[in-house]
Amino acid sequence: MFPLLLNIFSCEGYNKPERPERKKIPDDNDLVARIKKGDISAFKELVERHRKRAFFTALGMVGDPELAHDLTQDAWVAAFSAMPGFKLGKPFYPWFYRILMNLCKNALRHREVENRVVPFNLDDDSMPEIPGDVLEPDSMVEDRETKAAIWWAIEQLPPEQREVIILAHFENRSYIEIAEIVGIPKGTVMSRLYYARRKLAQLLDEVLSIDDE
Repeated sequence: MFPLLLNIFSCEGYNKPERPERKKIPDDNDLVARIKKGDISAFKELVERHRKRAFFTALGMVGDPELAHDLTQDAWVAAFSAMPGFKLGKPFYPWFYRILMNLCKNALRHREVENRVVPFNLDDDSMPEIPGDVLEPDSMVEDRETKAAIWWAIEQLPPEQREVIILAHFENRSYIEIAEIVGIPKGTVMSRLYYARRKLAQLLDEVLSIDDE
């Protein structure tokens, strides 16, 4: 039987089935290269790839969904305009992140800190999920009032501390990744996170203990 099978597969005209080629997913630099050549569809793909991530980064910084949406849109427009100056071979998102973060920080400078309030309605689903490790490891924060308290506490942090909290706890970035994205040494990342977490703990202890009274 085995020799017969060998003869069958060695017959002329027998075509070995070809494996379907896997479609290669272009990386960010592939898309940027196409954008530089005028391919608008590549820009749309790049936006879609990072859209949600960018929005929640902006939201964590400014605390207002509508403003975060506008700032994210502005950042994409600015990035498209600056695309000719982007050097291929370098990571795209850290470059885009700095554009977005500059816009967020400018928006915060024009806002009166004293008048800031938690922008989420506790009766709807607009409030983003809070990673459990902000308070407790291996859990998600589900209580709406606690979520609101955490967002309020995050908003009280200086922008530099706030952004490392967002990157570490909401995007699960490592110290090295945060350092690369923000453009600061790893030691500075660790220091900012330490003081940000300590400040958050103090603020949450105060506001949550008041609610329990």
